[in-house]
Amino acid sequence: MAYSGWKRGFTLIELLVVIAIIAILAAILFPVFAKAREKARQTTCLNNQRQITASILMFVQDHDETFPAVSSWNQDLARDYNATGKIWDCPTTSMKGSEAVPDYVFSSALGGIALGDVTSPDTQPLISDGTHAATLQDSSTTPPLPATSNYCLYTRRDLDFRHNKGVVMAFADGHVETVSSSGVKFPYPISWAKADYGVTLSGSTVTKLADIGAQDVTQADGTGPTYVPATDTVNAIPLINNTYKPCMKFNGSGTAGSKLVGPVINSTTSAYFIVVRTPTTNPSAAQDFLSTRQADSKGGIELCVNTSGNILYYVFKSDGTNTNANMSVPGAGKWFLLSCVVDSSSTTVYINGGNKNQLGPPAPSIVPVTLGVKTGGGAAGFTGWVAEVIALDYAPSTGERQAIEDILFNKYTNIVPVSPRQ
Repeated sequence: MAYSGWKRGFTLIELLVVIAIIAILAAILFPVFAKAREKARQTTCLNNQRQITASILMFVQDHDETFPAVSSWNQDLARDYNATGKIWDCPTTSMKGSEAVPDYVFSSALGGIALGDVTSPDTQPLISDGTHAATLQDSSTTPPLPATSNYCLYTRRDLDFRHNKGVVMAFADGHVETVSSSGVKFPYPISWAKADYGVTLSGSTVTKLADIGAQDVTQADGTGPTYVPATDTVNAIPLINNTYKPCMKFNGSGTAGSKLVGPVINSTTSAYFIVVRTPTTNPSAAQDFLSTRQADSKGGIELCVNTSGNILYYVFKSDGTNTNANMSVPGAGKWFLLSCVVDSSSTTVYINGGNKNQLGPPAPSIVPVTLGVKTGGGAAGFTGWVAEVIALDYAPSTGERQAIEDILFNKYTNIVPVSPRQ
């Protein structure tokens, strides 16, 4: 029998099937390999920060239990504690970190302070993944924004979530861990705007607030509120030592008026702390002073002053319906602290740390936090005052909520917490 020498090869279809299988396997395995490589880099970063943390704690012991200055922290460690070389380099970044140009930032809140003044060292960040370029004092704001130093942690924006959307962070008690974006908590909230920090004015009108949270500013939309300086003893917020702090007067007119717009926050797990003064006379219609309510009323919350001068708050459901409740305030024209915590099971509002009222959770909302004017429905523009707002993108524990409230009570000393606290 004759032999032709011909051998059967792959058909085109068979070849394409094999290529497709290889492509599917690659699509499955490559991300796994990438995550494994990143995990190894993360471990290196953890070890780097442990070594830097040990150097900082040695510095503290050798300098009367005082942390290094923000202006020289990295150079001090390199010079006196041989903290040099690769410990400053995070392998995930493209740049090569060094003691002169580190891949990590030192908490500005600890610069030059005594160890004994750190009340919660297990939750106080010490160093973390991040970057910050020094800035000069900005004299265009009221009051001027202070200068900052290189490679220091001032706000949430200075953090770099470079390790599988997490940030490696060392704490003042010496432990080091990887923290997710939602795990980075106060004092680095999603938004923190106040009348005594970096206010930009057009005449006496607030056009934006320097935000020490995640975004750059809380911006006026249309007409901003009126800035009230501390010298205006009629409208500024009083303290117990006969001094005053500045605030903002919102000028509602019907369903329009002053408006400040902040970031979009996950309204199903969030918290808001607002130092507020209601109108001196009861309004003729409910006035909206903080809202995440969607335009179609199918998600978010709304905090209002009702026609009795008390708090009326709404929780909006996905079908457009809502639940609402009224809460008493210290009195018309009085300053108080309102705290609102939203989690998967409830929306809870506190007045001055107590007098708790609770409703169910809202449906999700994708609109920015708005201060001062209605976003829909029947609420009118606010005609009261606001001094400070803190917004979190998570629901704090009772202890953490009370700690944030205490910071505000200690600052605005004329606002007295209720007893017992809740």
